[in-house]
This record gives sequence, C-alpha cells and structure tokens, in this order.
Amino acid sequence: MIRYPSFSEQATIGVTAPSSGVSKELHPLLEQAISRMKERGYTIQVLPSTWQQDRVRSTDTQTRAHEQ
Repeated sequence: MIRYPSFSEQATIGVTAPSSGVSKELHPLLEQAISRMKERGYTIQVLPSTWQQDRVRSTDTQTRAHEQ
C-alpha cells in the first residue's frame, strides 16, 4: 500500500494541469474541492492552465512550464 505524507498545518497546495486541464463541466467540482481544503486551513494556489482545456491539453508547453 502506498502511504503519502500528511500536509503540514497551513500548507500551501499547488494545483496544476500537467496535460488536459479541467473541462468547464467539472469546474464546480474543482471549486468545491478548493473550498473544502480552504475550510481546513490550507492555502490553495491554482495555476491558470488548470481551468483551460483545448482538445487534449490545457495550453502550450511553454506556457505551462513558465506558470507560477
């Protein structure tokens, strides 16, 4: 069984789209997950490409590589 380490209190969690991004139909699901994590005291940083989807990718490789 794989066991992942726990987040420390008040950790910052980054959300990125390594490939396709989140389709518009699923934006409410991601927003709900972000809200729940914020309620638990975490800071959530969502990179812009996470919300985009163009066919099978969120954005071009260069843009994703330079997001912060």
